[in-house]
Amino acid sequence: MQKVINTLSIISFTAFLAGLGGLGYGWFNRQKLIDHALNEIKSELPNLVKDIGPKLPTSTGPALPF
Repeated sequence: MQKVINTLSIISFTAFLAGLGGLGYGWFNRQKLIDHALNEIKSELPNLVKDIGPKLPTSTGPALPF
């Protein structure tokens, strides 16, 4: 039983180190990651507005009398 507990402990510690490494990478490269995300959003924004935005009428109706 002790071998199972030790194995689980090693797996848990390894997962902790991997998570810590990922967070450290994100922390030190956060500006590059933010810039990349903003560039992706800016490139998709015109397409999104074009697809969702209101459609402009091609002609108008008759004039209303006063």
